Amino acid sequence: KTKKILNYNCIKATMEFRGRKFTAYFTKELPYNTGPYKFFGLNGLILEISADNMPYYIWKASSINLDNNDKINYEIQEKNTNKINIKEFVKIKDSERNRFLKEINDTDISFDSKVETIEERPTIEKHYEWETQ
Repeated sequence: KTKKILNYNCIKATMEFRGRKFTAYFTKELPYNTGPYKFFGLNGLILEISADNMPYYIWKASSINLDNNDKINYEIQEKNTNKINIKEFVKIKDSERNRFLKEINDTDISFDSKVETIEERPTIEKHYEWETQ
């Protein structure tokens, strides 16, 4: 399946990334195998990608400037930080989300309600590689 995005002919690709299904449109007319967020590796530039059944997770190119010769340098600025690995980060993040939900539900509010999440991890990554092994 194909479609035009910003006057480029794009090809549809589907994939699964950490428990979610995604649909991407990429163009071979721009031979860069990159895209937004953590998505890359197709035979052209990803101009649109979305998480299936999650209409609020959509990345779409709004313009392309091929005349820009500026170099972009990224520098990590660390100040009094402790480095942790991704497993530790995910564990802390999940723990904080659960603590926050418990705190909300334990709050004495005037009407009968309870906050629940639709799924355990409502982010792009439903699960990580080490969790599915």
